[in-house]
Amino acid sequence: MLQWLEHSEHVNWIFLPAGVRLLMVLVMGFPGAAGIVLGTWAVSLQDGQSWSLLLVGNGLISGLVPWMVLRWGWSCFHSLAGLKPDTLFGLVLSYAMLNALTHHLFWWWIQQSPPSVLTGLTAMAIGDVVGALLVLYLLKWGLDRWSLPSPNPR
Repeated sequence: MLQWLEHSEHVNWIFLPAGVRLLMVLVMGFPGAAGIVLGTWAVSLQDGQSWSLLLVGNGLISGLVPWMVLRWGWSCFHSLAGLKPDTLFGLVLSYAMLNALTHHLFWWWIQQSPPSVLTGLTAMAIGDVVGALLVLYLLKWGLDRWSLPSPNPR
């Protein structure tokens, strides 16, 4: 149904899991990153992949890149309450670029494919930016639109 969004295998023009990854790490920090690593491995194994350097590396990159960007981002803000829209946009851009670059460098390193991956790198970075912005800003819109119930004071 959404094959038209797929640039190539595992590279999409709109990649919503990028937003979920960034959100998990923003909210939970390193435990969120560890959950992404373990979840990536579990999904890959469920899809029939066997343990390999590709499976391990993809999981580590998927979970640790957003955590590394968050660690770098703490110099710009110190809590989620202080996270301004322009800072969030900068985090999304940094995450998307670093994620696409590390994935493609890793794939090139283990598969020794020719360096014609520039189009895949660009598509992955754009997909991560668009997917992350959609998830994060839709969440923000929803939280602004519908207030959460407050606990009853005793």
